[in-house]
This record gives sequence, C-alpha cells and structure tokens, in this order.
Amino acid sequence: MIWLTWRQLRVQAVIAGATAAALVVYLVVLGLAMRNSWDNDVAGCSGDACEQLQHLFQDQYAPYVGLTAGLLIAVPVLLGMFWGAPLVAREFDTGTYRMVWTQSVSRPRWLAVKLVIVTALGLAVTGLLSLLLTWSARPFDDLAENRFGILSFGSRNIAPFGYAAFALALGTTVGLLLRRTLPAVAVTLVVFALLQVVTPLLVRPHLMPPVTTSVPVSEESLAKAGGIGLRARGPNAVTADSPVLVFDYAIADAWMLTNESRMLQASGQPLDGLKARDCFNSPGKSPAAGEKGQDPAATCLAAMNLHFDVEYQPADRYWRFQLIETGAYSGLALLLGGFSLWRIRRSLG
Repeated sequence: MIWLTWRQLRVQAVIAGATAAALVVYLVVLGLAMRNSWDNDVAGCSGDACEQLQHLFQDQYAPYVGLTAGLLIAVPVLLGMFWGAPLVAREFDTGTYRMVWTQSVSRPRWLAVKLVIVTALGLAVTGLLSLLLTWSARPFDDLAENRFGILSFGSRNIAPFGYAAFALALGTTVGLLLRRTLPAVAVTLVVFALLQVVTPLLVRPHLMPPVTTSVPVSEESLAKAGGIGLRARGPNAVTADSPVLVFDYAIADAWMLTNESRMLQASGQPLDGLKARDCFNSPGKSPAAGEKGQDPAATCLAAMNLHFDVEYQPADRYWRFQLIETGAYSGLALLLGGFSLWRIRRSLG
C-alpha cells in the first residue's frame, strides 16, 4: 500500500519537493540578508535617525516578507486541491476503484494508509516552510509588532500545520463525495478560501474575550493613534452630539479590535462636539514647517481630562490563539477523516 500510494503521488511529490527546495533557499537567503541589514544599518542606532532607518528597513523588506507569507498561506489549499482531492476521486475518474476495492485490503484500510502518508508529507512540507519563514522574518516581525496580522498569523509558527491537515482532509472528503477530480478541486478551493476569510474576520476575534481598557487622552496617547477627528457633515453642521473620535489607537504587538473610539469626559459622557470644535479650529500656534511637535488640537484636547475605550487582544495571548486555531483545524481534519473512512465502507462501489 505504501509503495502504491507513493507511485500515485510521486509526480505531485516531486513538484512539491522542487518548489519547497527553491523556497527553502530563498528563505535562508532572505533571512541572512535581513539580519545583515539589521546589524549594519539599524542595530545600535539612536535618536531621530533611528526611526528613519527602521522605516527604511521595513520599506525595503515588506514586499519580500508579504509576498512570501501570501505564498505560504496558499500552500495548504494547494495541497488540498492537488493531493487531497484526487486521492479518491481519481479512482472514480479512471474506473480503477472496481479493481482496487476487490483486493484483500479493506476500503477503510486502503484510504487510511493513503491519508496518513499524504498528510505526513503535506505537514512536512508546510511545517518546514512555515518554521523557516518564522525564522527568516524575525527581524522584520520584531520591528513591525503585528503578529496577529492576517498574513503574519496564518503563515508563521504552528497554525499552518492545522490548515494543511484540514485542507488535505477536506479535499479527500470532497473527492469521495463528488467522485470527480476537477469539481472536487474547485469545491476544495472555494470552501478553504471562504474559511480563511471568515476565520480571521469573524471567528478569531472571539476565541477569547477581548480586554477593554480606558486610555487617558494625552499628547503621548494620541501620538499612538492614527488620527483624531470630529465627525460632522460640514464645518457649520457641528452640534453638541457630533462625535469626537480617536482612530486606530495602537498598543505594541497587540491585536487592536477597535478602529475608532469616541472621546469621553470624566463622567463617562461623550465630549461635547462644540467644545472640541474650538480645539480643531483655533488650537494655538502650530509647529513651523520642518519642525517636529505635537498636533496642537491634541494638546488642546489633552487638557480637558478626557479618555477613550479600546478593545484588544494582548500580545501575551498570541500562542494561545495559535494553539486554539491549530487545534480547531486539526479537529476538523480528524472529523473529516473519520467521516471519509465511514463513508467509503458503505454505499460505494
């Protein structure tokens, strides 16, 4: 059985191995280049020049890291499409299932051996690339402080193991049910892609209850935000109820779930939009051109004893999220594998 499975899989395995070898070389070269650039250009810097050097480092390597992460996120679904989907469906396409399933090896054992071999090879390829990317991109990730980002989370550490196991089981199950390779490939792609969109947007934020914290409005806290603003239909349409907002406040390496927060007074009531308008319209002297300084509107608002609330997932929960999501996808893979073994024993043939 092992030899037969290898003969059927050898073309895909050779292609995958050659591609993986090329990516391994690329990731090693990329990792060494980033470390060399970091050591020579960024490490040990200080002052304003350090911030500029860090931005240059990010701009230089962001396209390479982002593209590679996108490729690695696609590896599990490719395995499901081209290794999992044909695993059983190919036997129906060629009609060989009539011969295969009349031998001494039972159908469940036949499928179990093939699933184990294909899954082991798929996990080996995915794991190698994922762990290499994690090592390679470490200087970039440490600087970016965005481990919960969709591309970063889904392509680093152990989460890709769960995705690969699920994609292979999904492809096998769909192929078993549809009995045609091309439709099985298409359905596997659609279902897996849909889950990869739904999971980070709708499921992952709720795997653990988020932390809610109240942030005092100060020049320092507003410097960590993407911006502040007064929402109204026009300059003359501002009312007391017009919301004063803080946009994209960031906590280092945390997953921010709040994109905008309303500024609140010490009593907990929203800030009067008319009072805030005075800060935005006549906040005082602005910094001269080329001169660094705080936004004068932020300085004005900081003097009003205000605060705003944000929800986020702390950085120290990262590995718990990785374990939960990897376990969930692996559990789904086991369920699909068990269903396939049950299904192949019955009404097929």
